Amino acid sequence: MTGEPPPGVIAAAEQDLHEYRDRVSNAVLSCQLLLARGVPELYVFTEIYYQLTRMRSRQHAAALAAAAVVRLAKDEREAAPGRFGGGRGETSAQSGGGSGRRGCERSERRP
Repeated sequence: MTGEPPPGVIAAAEQDLHEYRDRVSNAVLSCQLLLARGVPELYVFTEIYYQLTRMRSRQHAAALAAAAVVRLAKDEREAAPGRFGGGRGETSAQSGGGSGRRGCERSERRP
């Protein structure tokens, strides 16, 4: 990473964060449902990839991808707290990342 972004960039990103976080949550749930039905991972990936390439702009696709990467990093960190160092110690609720669906998603991921 390149360090802390300029304040103007942070303010602009904050406006979009909630929308794209919700979009990622919806996409994750859809993927989980497809995978649970036995749809091969390659097909699910191809569908998501196709949808990203059809978005109205590269900026929207990049924002969605950024939200997905941050969510994955947070989920991995929460799953193995000592593995990634102390950090800020934020929980999903503190960072605004929690939603009513998260508990459902986590239970679906477990074998």
